Amino acid sequence: MSARRSWSKLMVLVLAAIMLLSLPLAAGAAMANGITGPKDGATVSGKVDVVGSASDPSFQKWQLDLLPGGDSNAAIFLAVGNNPGEFSYALDTAGLPNGQHALRLRVVRNDSNYSEYTNKFTIANGGAKPAAAKDIVATAIGAGQFKTLVAAVQAAGLVEALQGKGPFTVFAPTDAAFAALPAGTVESLLKDPKALANILLYHVVPGEVKAAGVKDGLTATTLQGSPVAFKIADGKPSIQGANIVATDVMASNGVIHVIDKVILPPAAAAAAPAATPAPAAAKDIVATAIGAGQFKTLVAAVQAAGLVEALQGKGPFTVFAPTDAAFAALPAGTVESLLKDPKALANILLYHVVPGEVKAAAVKDGLTATTLQGAPVAFKIADGKPSIQGANIVATDVMASNGVIHVIDKVILPPAPAAAPKTAAMANGITNLKDGAKVSGTAEIKGYANDPKFQKWQLDVLPGGNANAAISLAVGSNPGEFSYTVDTTKFPNGDHALRLRVVRSDSNYDEYVTKFSIANR
Repeated sequence: MSARRSWSKLMVLVLAAIMLLSLPLAAGAAMANGITGPKDGATVSGKVDVVGSASDPSFQKWQLDLLPGGDSNAAIFLAVGNNPGEFSYALDTAGLPNGQHALRLRVVRNDSNYSEYTNKFTIANGGAKPAAAKDIVATAIGAGQFKTLVAAVQAAGLVEALQGKGPFTVFAPTDAAFAALPAGTVESLLKDPKALANILLYHVVPGEVKAAGVKDGLTATTLQGSPVAFKIADGKPSIQGANIVATDVMASNGVIHVIDKVILPPAAAAAAPAATPAPAAAKDIVATAIGAGQFKTLVAAVQAAGLVEALQGKGPFTVFAPTDAAFAALPAGTVESLLKDPKALANILLYHVVPGEVKAAAVKDGLTATTLQGAPVAFKIADGKPSIQGANIVATDVMASNGVIHVIDKVILPPAPAAAPKTAAMANGITNLKDGAKVSGTAEIKGYANDPKFQKWQLDVLPGGNANAAISLAVGSNPGEFSYTVDTTKFPNGDHALRLRVVRSDSNYDEYVTKFSIANR
């Protein structure tokens, strides 16, 4: 009998142990989506285990990508999984350049929408520099994301020069940066080696300038002969308005820094005939404002509000730009306070932007226009002098590649939002255009964007459904319902998509995509 009792007790203990061991597995279901290791801001080297969790009631799959330099347009696919819950992936950082990068996790739902989670990290591998055995041209070829740049260097006859002793510092635009140029630009340049070489040499500085040597306000003379200027805003470096997204890619004869935009040298006045269009038209609105020199506060505000990418979009936009003196006339401390509140700042700045190209000749007394902020502005003309919302328009028709700038002498403020009816029950997304719809002519896009940690919404068109070719349409800093009018005649017939991003204060966002077809005659 005693043997039976002992056996029974042993079985009870075994069952209890099994139940205890199963408890952590049950608790794991409560884990939040995201990348749990390496942690945000971590420094890593060698082989790293990327660990995370991905789940959703409508779960379809998870996808893990590497964003070199934090650039989502240069994303490198790492892994995909069809099972919800915890996952891991072994990442060998030895083949990647040192510096700041990011990991992106997308949890995709059955309706093809997804939530996105990003962790920034720094690679700091010691030892020999792996790329140092190759010259700058060979390093660019091996990287895989500079195919257009390499083709351009070959067409311009600069291969031998960039394989020389050096050292050189090259600011290398990605393939996505070249693709963002106006249609036909790359093809035309490839047929004009002299003009192409002029632009390419503007991306090269003699000597070896590493990331640690770049300071805010630094200038350097390029091999093209013109200077370039560097800026550092919120710790992020840029050169001539192009973001430096990855740094210190070492080569045997210099160093490469990756940029997200092709930078253009100043127009050569001696080479340009008198009838040449205004050189400023080659620059977008942000670059034009930077070059003007009297909008330093406005440019700093646009950067702080996260609107640079939107105002570098296809447009066209009409911007009513307050001068530095206009910002200085605000009550003491106002600008400083706004720079610390990106949401309020974006709300004010978007009140200065009207979609479409409104030149001075089209402004009439009593004209009204709806801004990207959502509220209307009214124009007046008194004694032949135009004004907008009480601010004098002191200079007009400063042309840019994606719109026009008018200079005003006062910062205009949007009206306080009226109390809106509760719309919390509405779901985020594009509400009036069904997936697969056909449109033509002018189409109104309506949607809804809200979140407990709402920061802003952004509406983009994806030509052919290609997220890497996204064109910014509108951005808003107010949650709730919104609308935007798009002229579909500016896009080719065929299948496209609209993408709505609802961005939270932690920079993560939910994304909603609606496919549609353009069928203009």
